[in-house]
Amino acid sequence: MCQLNDENLNLVLTGALYGLVLMFSAGPSFFYLIKVGIEKGFRKAVSFAFGIFLSDILLLALIYLGLQPLFENDMFKQIFSLVSGLLIFLFGLSMLMKKRTEGSNIAIELSDKPFYMYIAKGFGINALNPFTIALWVGILGSVSPENKSDFTLFISGLLGIIFLSDSAKAYLAKVIGKMLTEKAIFRLNKILGIAFSIIGIYFMYVFYQSFFDGHQIQIEVPNI
Repeated sequence: MCQLNDENLNLVLTGALYGLVLMFSAGPSFFYLIKVGIEKGFRKAVSFAFGIFLSDILLLALIYLGLQPLFENDMFKQIFSLVSGLLIFLFGLSMLMKKRTEGSNIAIELSDKPFYMYIAKGFGINALNPFTIALWVGILGSVSPENKSDFTLFISGLLGIIFLSDSAKAYLAKVIGKMLTEKAIFRLNKILGIAFSIIGIYFMYVFYQSFFDGHQIQIEVPNI
């Protein structure tokens, strides 16, 4: 067990600073987190956020354990961008095609699905984002934790801040959901469906640009 000396504390704070920057990012998981918070309430939105948290832990562990060359492989990135873009586009399209149920009440804390289903959704949607992988590869490459203890401390600070911020977003979404009418929530779902469709198209465009124009898929990592 490592002692929390100045060097270790610095690693935790560095991870927390990265987390503070990344908490303002808006990807597919962010939009769906807001949707779950508004429609299903705080607890299920936090379950979704926990799924994101688990997905990030797995990806970071895989990168640290030696799969970084695979994730940086151009062919892998191209195929992953195409598959994830297609799946996210179809997901957004299904939201757009969903019809409004007349006479239904605003669903807060419904028990229509168990909590583990929202954990699985958070895990899957976050893992489908090709830029999540590229982001973690870039961050670990820039920080370069020397050993397992350094890696654990850095990731604890980073993911701790991200999970807390996602929980705060879930609570705010729940508060907003209580103020929205059924019609407003239906329209919001359409907007989110459009957002998911655009994100999916963008990921497929990244594949097209990389595959046919020979460009590498790149993402800039915040410089802290």
